Amino acid sequence: MLEALLPGWQNPELIAVIVGLRIGLNCVLTGVVASRTGIDSRRTALAAGLTIGAGTILILALRPGILGQTASSLEMALQLLVVLIAGDTVYRTDTSSSPTGPFLAILLAISLLAVQIPIYGEAFVAP
Repeated sequence: MLEALLPGWQNPELIAVIVGLRIGLNCVLTGVVASRTGIDSRRTALAAGLTIGAGTILILALRPGILGQTASSLEMALQLLVVLIAGDTVYRTDTSSSPTGPFLAILLAISLLAVQIPIYGEAFVAP
């Protein structure tokens, strides 16, 4: 099944895990923004839109021949914006709860963004 979703990859299971983690973390970060600013806030809407956009571009960019290297750069920029919005929201909101969990999610999202660079390299430069 994963070969149908991600054709041409030597290890589509690993790619699918990374993609799932990135999209899942973006959803968590959007949830952090929503919990701190409200579900109807502009920040929440922006984070949700960026999450949907980054996830869609990520999946389509990893499929051969659909999107190119420019789309991968756009996806990484959208991902970085999600992280920045979540980080700024956690930093600016005064809450009695500890920000340790949200900051760990932000650090993991940044780490997965760094892992994505060689994956895009394999997708667009190595073939």
